[in-house]
Amino acid sequence: MARKLEALEDLFEAGVAAEDGCLFPCLIELKIYRAPMLRKLPKYLPPSLQRLSISGCHPELHERYRKDGGSDRHKIAHIPNIQLL
Repeated sequence: MARKLEALEDLFEAGVAAEDGCLFPCLIELKIYRAPMLRKLPKYLPPSLQRLSISGCHPELHERYRKDGGSDRHKIAHIPNIQLL
């Protein structure tokens, strides 16, 4: 299933998120590997997130979140440890 996944939101039914729109409000670490169709992360990532590792995903995802000017980098800027491979 993960190989066909284009957006993490596709995993969750409407209404599963907390009231603030954040999925998994206590999540500390998120690792995403070998999801070649994944093009974007959820709209809201929890403020508790300390580590984000992404590898083997669609090139568009890496472009969106790259450190030097990715269009959606601001959405993950609160995460202290980010690794995009």
